[in-house]
Amino acid sequence: MVQKYDFSSKIKKQRIKNKKCNTIFYVTLQVEYHMSSMNRITYLLKAKTQYNIHSPFVFEMYNNVLAAKLNKKAKAQIPPTPYPKSSSLVYKLAHYYHLQSKTLSPTQTLLLHDSMRMMVVAKPHHNKSSEKEWATLQQQWPVSIDLFDSGLLIDNPQLHPQQFLLRVKLSGIGM
Repeated sequence: MVQKYDFSSKIKKQRIKNKKCNTIFYVTLQVEYHMSSMNRITYLLKAKTQYNIHSPFVFEMYNNVLAAKLNKKAKAQIPPTPYPKSSSLVYKLAHYYHLQSKTLSPTQTLLLHDSMRMMVVAKPHHNKSSEKEWATLQQQWPVSIDLFDSGLLIDNPQLHPQQFLLRVKLSGIGM
């Protein structure tokens, strides 16, 4: 006696399994989205504005570099990148402090001068691995400025080790 094999039940089981996988994937994406939203809300609640900055160097940087708007001519000089806010920050820092820029990776740019080094990190809170990397970099550099969309690390012998969480609207290309 030959046994009949029921293909329809196997197909139904596979569809149910695929539906579960898609649902799990969708739920995972939703959780990650809400976690990043919670990170943004936490950042907005904890971040300080220019009125709470006690370091003269960081206060000057905030007013003259971070909060400064770029004109159309300056925006045209910035090459298009996947991270426009970070690239505009690199441009403003390099021109204000007369620094040489060197790209280390797509998300990290090093700015150098005689006694001062700066590193701009794009999207330090994008996902858990970038947050871990940002936390390690903050421990290695004496001064860190967290702007949520970008991070700025500074090594200047004249500055005391500090960490800042600042709220500033970074103007990027096409913003």
